[in-house]
Amino acid sequence: MRKYQYYNTDDDADRDIYGVNWSGQTFTPETGHMIANVRVKLFRVGDPSTITVSIKATSGGKPVGADLCSGIIEGNTITDDAGGDWYEISMGNGCEVTAGVQYAIVIQASAGDVGNKLSWRTDASAPTYTGGLYCGSSDSGTDWNTYSGSDAMFEEWGAGPPSPTTVVWGALAKSQISLEKIEEAITRMIQDHEDDPDAHIEVGESLQSHKASAIIDHIADSIITDKIKDGEISGIKIGVSGKFFECIVAASDGDYTSIQDALDDGKKRIYVKAGVYTISSTILIESSDVVIEGEGWNSTQILLDPLISANTDLFQFGDGMTEYKNLILRKLHINGNKDNVGAFTSWGIFLTANTGRVQISDCQIEQCKTGAIKITYSGAHNIFNNRIGNQDGATSYGIWLDNTYGNRIINNLFWSNYYSIYIESWQAAENIITGNEFQTSYRAIHIDSARRTIITSNRFYRHTDNVIHLHKARGTIISNNAGELNDKNVFYLWGATYTKISNNALYGNCIGADATYTEIMLSGDVTDGYSLHNIVDGNTILETAANRALYGIRENSANDNKNTITSNTVIGPDNLISLQGADTEIGHNITA
Repeated sequence: MRKYQYYNTDDDADRDIYGVNWSGQTFTPETGHMIANVRVKLFRVGDPSTITVSIKATSGGKPVGADLCSGIIEGNTITDDAGGDWYEISMGNGCEVTAGVQYAIVIQASAGDVGNKLSWRTDASAPTYTGGLYCGSSDSGTDWNTYSGSDAMFEEWGAGPPSPTTVVWGALAKSQISLEKIEEAITRMIQDHEDDPDAHIEVGESLQSHKASAIIDHIADSIITDKIKDGEISGIKIGVSGKFFECIVAASDGDYTSIQDALDDGKKRIYVKAGVYTISSTILIESSDVVIEGEGWNSTQILLDPLISANTDLFQFGDGMTEYKNLILRKLHINGNKDNVGAFTSWGIFLTANTGRVQISDCQIEQCKTGAIKITYSGAHNIFNNRIGNQDGATSYGIWLDNTYGNRIINNLFWSNYYSIYIESWQAAENIITGNEFQTSYRAIHIDSARRTIITSNRFYRHTDNVIHLHKARGTIISNNAGELNDKNVFYLWGATYTKISNNALYGNCIGADATYTEIMLSGDVTDGYSLHNIVDGNTILETAANRALYGIRENSANDNKNTITSNTVIGPDNLISLQGADTEIGHNITA
């Protein structure tokens, strides 16, 4: 495979791609060939979701007609560095292009919007590619404008056209003395195996049994004794206990067509095949040791029925009375359908009292009116590797922890929530929040009265209020990264006590219209109490002239606060370290 047409240097601008706004670059092959893949230089803002790259014919120098070939790439895998990076997209079966005929590379991010978009790096000052030019559409490819002073960064790769004399391997005879072709022989042997009534439990199921682990588990009873040699296995056959999934939920070819029907029938290990499952009432999980697994968050979708009239939680674990444990939900797309004209999804997942050791992983939970996940009066849950965002409502939640303890929230992506994580109650304790990414919310983490919350190794950017807000709470905030245009105070302690803020990197924050914001604020009053006995240690605060907080570290109460502020590096804010407490200990800080 070789590189044919390309323009890959001197990019100095970019073009935005989202929704109905598509971009294209025309090119003219010098020789006929098959296009196999395309390389383009891109970066993203937010999460533009799935990106489609295609090859189209042109007319009058503009893209026209259906895709000749296409491929996709996930938008959240693309760099958010505005300098961009090169990405290779396979064009599936490819397409043949003719020498001297102009074609177009077209990119679309139809699910994106102005805050979640793709940008294509271009040369907009002195482009030198002569075989085409950049073009753009603002109506999903119906009409196009061309821009003679701009070329996008691209490379198209492929191979020469198929030769009429090329011998296809499968078309060869299977031996020197046989006229049967190799492909014919393979097809015949597969069909013979399928038609063998003794090969599996029923005719025609032999290939089906080799597809996926979920299906293999499901038909494990098909292995019978006459197919097993003496001494290989002691039992007559593999029984129900020898498989993991007990049933399959699918639109047409499963044991059940709904998850609730399987649960009501006593099934505990449920595999949900790809598809859209529209529900009009809450899926109730009222048994221990239940596992519900989909094929993937991007293929198995649980969607609220747009015609219902009652507000609904999509999943509810437990009934608040009986104790249920060891529950697993994974690889599902849980969609609250916020555009529903009738009622709405209250919570995507609601964990009631007396549930324990619930695992929610590898799911996408979005568009829920009140919030994605609520956990109340229970604990020891694991929530990891999920995508949680785009909740609707003036006060919506990614995860709300109420009177809950010992939970682990790990490696999730949060975006476009009002509160991404909200923890309340003095009985909420020992919760761990680590390795997550928080984007474009009102407030990333709000903690009210909770104890011993550990917040470590997270990344925060583009929030419009305090990034982490502790109110009458205590905890540990270590080794987090907060930057890229958070508007207000980054760490805001109001009446918080015995909290350690250590080894965090804070930069480019506090850009709100009110220029009084602070990277780390220790505050309080007589009613809620002052921030006492806190440690601010080893943090790096770096501001630029364009994004400058009024204060780096501020303690704005003259009360006897007994805080310790030491070994921090504070560079750039107008007021580096401002203290009012007479008994606050300060030492070994670097300021400039």
